[in-house]
Amino acid sequence: MNCFRRTLAFTTSCVVVIGQIGCGAVGGDSAAITDPTSALTASATSAITTRDTTQMLATSVTLTNTGEWPAHLEYGACAVRVLAFRDEARTGNPVWNSDYRTPYRSTSRYGCILVLYMRDLEPSKSADFAFVSPLIELVGDSLPNGRYYLAADLLVTAHPSFTRIPAGSVDVQLSHPRP
Repeated sequence: MNCFRRTLAFTTSCVVVIGQIGCGAVGGDSAAITDPTSALTASATSAITTRDTTQMLATSVTLTNTGEWPAHLEYGACAVRVLAFRDEARTGNPVWNSDYRTPYRSTSRYGCILVLYMRDLEPSKSADFAFVSPLIELVGDSLPNGRYYLAADLLVTAHPSFTRIPAGSVDVQLSHPRP
């Protein structure tokens, strides 16, 4: 009986989540309601900070609702992807992608917990999303010191346009041994 209740609760939760993902306008003419996704704007910044004795790369993405209606957001634990480029135009393939980073001198990779965060972003409000990593993981053993132009992808469902948001540049000067 306990198993049946859990299955029923899980099924109900799935229906609610799936229903929320597919919802549009409620009643009336759907064309009369402004699409809230068109009213979201994103900006990003990056900086090198020092935490204890470790230099860190910190990138922050701010999503602002400039529209008249709340915007529904759904995202996971790793909502910000950081890309590094050698040119200011940030075109072509990045020389570094935070999705593929590993702890320095390790063969294991980072993972993200499987969680779904949901929130409504009210009009004229902002939401901040952050990425922080030890700077050594950017240059590791393969990239040289130098200037990198960063971009951020904000991985929020139903909003695919938040890619390659210019996130500033960083000058990396690390002294690290080469193997």
